[in-house]
Amino acid sequence: MVDWTWIPGAVTGAAGISHSLWLRRRFDDEIKAEAARLQRQIMNQYMHGLQLWPRPWLGNRPMTQVEEVTSEPCGFKGKPIPPDEQLAQMQADAQALLDSYRMKQPPEDTT
Repeated sequence: MVDWTWIPGAVTGAAGISHSLWLRRRFDDEIKAEAARLQRQIMNQYMHGLQLWPRPWLGNRPMTQVEEVTSEPCGFKGKPIPPDEQLAQMQADAQALLDSYRMKQPPEDTT
């Protein structure tokens, strides 16, 4: 006589394996979707920051050393700026940017 008692266990095992594979694929898809969302968010913030930074060619500020290096075809030929001056320039730029966001006080009503 043939022993059929193994069939329910094999069916249950196959169902468990397929469910485990389905969960793994779903988890991988969710991780990839979250990574893509975070990448888009980082790029949006990066592009927004570039829009806020004043453009040197508009006469708003001198070019930084990095901009000079990346814009020159032969590389930077100038003299390096001392770190203290670089820090002071960055702080001044940041303060000017923050000041541009401050709400202007409405004129006082003298009626």
